[in-house]
Amino acid sequence: MKFLFILVVIANLAVFGLGMGFFGKAPYSQGLQPNPPQEINPQAIRLGAPGSATQPG
Repeated sequence: MKFLFILVVIANLAVFGLGMGFFGKAPYSQGLQPNPPQEINPQAIRLGAPGSATQPG
């Protein structure tokens, strides 16, 4: 029973270390982009005074 407990503790430590990036690049950071994405159509945005938009109705 002690052996099983120690085995579970070691497995938990290994998975924790993998998630924190102790064995290389962390798995959660592989999908992150180094640069934020650029806006595709920036001229479509129009800024105006607050409340200047017409309300539907």
